Amino acid sequence: MPFILDGDLPKSDYFTNNFSNKLSDEDGETHTVVAGRLIGLSINDIECLAKNRIHIHLYNESYESAKNDFFRQAKIVAPNHFHLHKHCSPRKWTEEFSKYDIGWLHCFDSENYGSYDKVSWNDLNIPARLSTMMAAGIPTIQKDNSQHITAMFSYVKERKCGVFYTDIKDLICKLKDIENIRRIRENVLKHRMESSFDYHVQNLIEYFRKVIKNKEDEQNNT
Repeated sequence: MPFILDGDLPKSDYFTNNFSNKLSDEDGETHTVVAGRLIGLSINDIECLAKNRIHIHLYNESYESAKNDFFRQAKIVAPNHFHLHKHCSPRKWTEEFSKYDIGWLHCFDSENYGSYDKVSWNDLNIPARLSTMMAAGIPTIQKDNSQHITAMFSYVKERKCGVFYTDIKDLICKLKDIENIRRIRENVLKHRMESSFDYHVQNLIEYFRKVIKNKEDEQNNT
């Protein structure tokens, strides 16, 4: 009787209710956030998003020096829509990230076409930033890998907590659908605690009790 649980899920202490007002309510533009590395976006993508009044707010202190050339190019093509921020501690996740409309996951094109023999690390990985976005109560963005076995796609799709896109033009259209983004946000709020470790503790305890009981039964029968 297997029980699979990510032991690195964040504590429920970080899933606070001090939500902030949306930046988009102030300027009428779309504000997206990256908590960690920027994965899957090119300079051309960033420029295209900027031309459509879509901001990218990147929070990653240690990663700046590694890709400073990329960031400099991003600031050139999107001077008013590409923003760098310092690292945000878990205790401020909700307050800081809830002011954005949506957050980026790892954006990649899977190539396994439903074959477990061809799955890669990207296919199996559920990035830690997913819990961060859930804690903040905001939807997530990732590529549409509906034809493939992809863990984070399945997780988000099942809960209807994100936007899936085929190319940057498709994404822009979906980000402009404000009413749909709001509906997705409601689903995020409904499922957000599932991304905390505490949510699963009772099931984990019950699992341990079953394992112990099975072991005791085996010993009694020998």
